[in-house]
Amino acid sequence: MLRRFHDIQQRDWRIQTVIETLDQYNDKEVAIYGTGKHTEWILDELGPLANKISCLLDRDASAVGKLKFGLPVQKLDEAIMAGVKAIVISSTFEEIIYERIKHVVQQGVEVIRLYAKETIDKSKKDAIKQIQTMACESNIYTFVDRRKNSDQLLIVLAGYKPYLWPFTLERIARHAPSNLDICLVSSGLYSEELANWAEHHHWSYLSTMINEVSLAQNLAIAEHPEAEWIYKLDEDIFITDQYFEHLRSGYEHIEEEGLFNPGFVAPIINVNGYTYIEFLKSMGLDQKYKQIFGELRYAANGIKCHSDPEAAQWIWQHSLPLDEAARKIASQAFHYSTVPHRFSIGAILLKREYWEKIGGFKIGTKEGILGGDEEDLCRKCMEHSRVMCVVHNVFCGHFSFFLQEESMKRFLERHKELFL
Repeated sequence: MLRRFHDIQQRDWRIQTVIETLDQYNDKEVAIYGTGKHTEWILDELGPLANKISCLLDRDASAVGKLKFGLPVQKLDEAIMAGVKAIVISSTFEEIIYERIKHVVQQGVEVIRLYAKETIDKSKKDAIKQIQTMACESNIYTFVDRRKNSDQLLIVLAGYKPYLWPFTLERIARHAPSNLDICLVSSGLYSEELANWAEHHHWSYLSTMINEVSLAQNLAIAEHPEAEWIYKLDEDIFITDQYFEHLRSGYEHIEEEGLFNPGFVAPIINVNGYTYIEFLKSMGLDQKYKQIFGELRYAANGIKCHSDPEAAQWIWQHSLPLDEAARKIASQAFHYSTVPHRFSIGAILLKREYWEKIGGFKIGTKEGILGGDEEDLCRKCMEHSRVMCVVHNVFCGHFSFFLQEESMKRFLERHKELFL
């Protein structure tokens, strides 16, 4: 099942569009305009479905009447006379060809442009809908629906660290604005305890039988079609007062400034390979950290902030009480920075428009593999020039990375009251 979801999501939008066009029309009612390498590639990708195509179109008189790639080549008017009702332009010179043949629309013939923005966007949305429909029909997820139909949604990936929920989920309950839709999301399990949390706070709860976090997140977002702003948190993130309001305000400031089009924005996070330095600078502790741990380097891996339990505890010692640290950071004037490397996405805000543009978080082919959504999102931000930004006057805490967790559990036991 995961392989099918993955293949649908990763299928090239051009092939997806041709397949959908063939599905909408009867056999031999669709023609392809173009007889070059682009068309050869499309026909190869279609496989047996190519047999539904009526013909290829070309204005080159020397090509008309011959076979190309196993299909007859015809003139435009001849194909329409023969019953063609849709034409797919298969060429990188799409705009030129469209201007040449667009008059056939008045004859009731549909012209499909594979490189039009609306075609690309529709293909990505349709793939998400197809995956959601298949997942629903296969009964691989359950959704307890308590939506407010808000334009803002928070999804919380949770289910594996229940010892943190009295701190992290309670902070969400305390600081979430009343108009925010909240959905707890469990990948690969159903938790009665989480279901009770959701019921108590009137949140939605989505759980999947398959342990694939991208699939779970995509289904949760798809179940909230009114949400234009998507906040995402992991269950080990400790938010602070005005987190949601200030993060969105930061996103809007960056948009209004116009230098960058954000892919997503994130807050200052204390245990994070990029923002730990910004946090330490805000607290005047960056050089002290470097003196103790022998490094002060931005990176998504291979640094002590990611692996050393002592480093995580030291940072947390200077993060507590959490709300005091948050107030100090929030008192600073608004500013932001752009992230030059892969970023840990435990606490981010993105727009639905961008989530749809990239076809949702990338679904893997095997269960239980973590990090694929993060790696793909960061890569696509670079590909689409949608910049990863950090808002420097919003703060939250990240409990730990994997190698630091056991040590941090003991630290939490000693300082519970400061985490509340």
